[in-house]
Amino acid sequence: MDEEQRGFAEIMIDSGKSLLYILNEILDFSKIEAGKMDLEQGPVDIRDMLNSVMELFSIKAAEKKIELYSEISSQIPERVRGDETRIRQILINLVGNAVKFTEKGSVTVIAEMDHSPEYGPHHLLLSFKIKDTGIGIALDKQHQLFQSFSQLDPAINRKFGGTGLGLAISKKLVELMGGAIGVQSEIGQGAEFQFTIVLEKWREEIVYVEDHLAARLELPDRNSLASGIRILIAEDQAVNSHLLEEMLRKFGGVCDVVGNGAQAVDLLAKTQYDLIFMDIQMPVMDGIEATCEIRKTHPGIPVIAAITAFAGERDREACLQCGMQDFISKPFHSAEIIRVLNTWVPYIHSQKVN
Repeated sequence: MDEEQRGFAEIMIDSGKSLLYILNEILDFSKIEAGKMDLEQGPVDIRDMLNSVMELFSIKAAEKKIELYSEISSQIPERVRGDETRIRQILINLVGNAVKFTEKGSVTVIAEMDHSPEYGPHHLLLSFKIKDTGIGIALDKQHQLFQSFSQLDPAINRKFGGTGLGLAISKKLVELMGGAIGVQSEIGQGAEFQFTIVLEKWREEIVYVEDHLAARLELPDRNSLASGIRILIAEDQAVNSHLLEEMLRKFGGVCDVVGNGAQAVDLLAKTQYDLIFMDIQMPVMDGIEATCEIRKTHPGIPVIAAITAFAGERDREACLQCGMQDFISKPFHSAEIIRVLNTWVPYIHSQKVN
């Protein structure tokens, strides 16, 4: 592309990301209000997660010539158990706001153990502080911060944008995790947001489901990740199926695509496949029913559920009960595809050897 075409393409990408962010916030808020937000429990590396959040905003901070700092207490365990996606979401909301409203100076994130009340032998309390040197918040406006669709000043909103949902969602998520959130600020003196969450201590003696999915294959060339692997994709949405197929082909997979679960069952009776990506909501026969049928004749083939990012724990449990073994979320991201291939390609090769 020439410079003008590249500029238009970047505008399209940024606009798409902005729209997706708004839709995600509205859907999250609706689920929370309806009491349908389920927290998922899995391994969380607080250090890696915080580093990735800071990296996410590093380019924007560099453009504004502000410094990003993070401090993580050595007392925080290497691994805890909680909902990494939602903790990350809270941090992205708060760090994103700090960077947005800071024109000079710095943004600092501090993570440490909170040694206030005891939460039992199997839980711990983590505290996060997000400090900035930005425009600050008037004391008489601070009570509005965590209200849904709240905008403190129309002039500020016109300049900086936003839906007014990020902090409201963050507050609800923090409370779902047994914690609390607050702010200290003055006009022109920056702001400090603090929140605490209760997480489960990681106990090595407990074998969690995700540990069975932890195998990794180290390959020097990602294009060979799925080399020679025959893959069946069951997805009724043309855009989704095309995107997933192109990603898998990029990594060397040989793909066939069908539009519903019944077609997947029929094709599997005629053709040998190594791996199946199965949408959940499809016409004629959905992914749950199709997987139940497949398990009657093909008990060993890995079936990966392709589900919306807003699916709750009950949805995932239904997938596991019918015989699915892993998940990818919509919209698809290459990092998730790489994770799935790294997890299941070694298993597929071992089955062929045996």
